[in-house]
Amino acid sequence: MRRLAALFDRLSDAAGAVAGAATLVLTIMVTAGVVARRVLNAPFLFVEEVSGYVVLLIVFLGLAYTMKVGGHVRVEVLVERVRGRGAVVLRGATLVLAGAWAAILLAGTIYQVREYYTQNVLSFAYLQTPLWIPGSLMAVGAAILVLQCLALLLRVGRDD
Repeated sequence: MRRLAALFDRLSDAAGAVAGAATLVLTIMVTAGVVARRVLNAPFLFVEEVSGYVVLLIVFLGLAYTMKVGGHVRVEVLVERVRGRGAVVLRGATLVLAGAWAAILLAGTIYQVREYYTQNVLSFAYLQTPLWIPGSLMAVGAAILVLQCLALLLRVGRDD
């Protein structure tokens, strides 16, 4: 079980690293787009569309890593006050709820990607990107989040 949890952690770390790199790419891309538009009077027509997809990548691939490091917004008023076995049970319950939410997110994104793919839905923007491609990023991020919730659940009571 520890190996499995460690594998899911590494997957979350890798997804977080990709999200971090994508943040740098987004910064460079937007800066280049602004310079091209303002200085050269020759805008990059793809920047707005692609930057939206990169933001999607940053958010969804960053979900699991953020969960791993405890960075999601949460209210710990009750959790901080409970000790012993009750804390373990409460932590496990919150992780089960988070995992269930992540599984619903995963199911919804898979459904959406399938619809985009079967209906051949394209973006309305300049590139007319098949929307199943950026939608797949959402599904991958949601899947990694489900796995990270499982990894944290496998550790409940051991690391607390």
